[in-house]
Amino acid sequence: FSKLREIRHKESINNKFTLSCARILNKRGYGMRTPQMYEVVKGLEKIADEYKHICDIPRLKPGREVIALLSSANDYFYTFYKLFYKFSPELKKRIYLERKELISKARAIIQKGKSDAVFAHHLSNVVTKTYECAGSYFALNL
Repeated sequence: FSKLREIRHKESINNKFTLSCARILNKRGYGMRTPQMYEVVKGLEKIADEYKHICDIPRLKPGREVIALLSSANDYFYTFYKLFYKFSPELKKRIYLERKELISKARAIIQKGKSDAVFAHHLSNVVTKTYECAGSYFALNL
């Protein structure tokens, strides 16, 4: 938590990389799969936005449940990262199966209505957007 400002700053750097990638895709393309790769790039930018929103939460001392959810959401995103660089049916299955479980955990935290609800909401969005990004990636590999 002591590095939140640094993490927040990296989101703006991510925006610059995203715009650069989008320009390259627009100019040079990615073969017949340019739209799918463009969706992956834009999806990654949206995930970074969710982490930015987490950094902007005024009272950031989440409870144990939210910290566990944060760790799980980060692991879920890392699964997509590994899958992107080396396709694996096991990782694809994990992406598919873990989404519902993580969203269910986030909803349970949100329904409690405590201050952790906003944090859990953004983590749910991280999971959902990672899943959507993975869908675009799967379309790349058809």
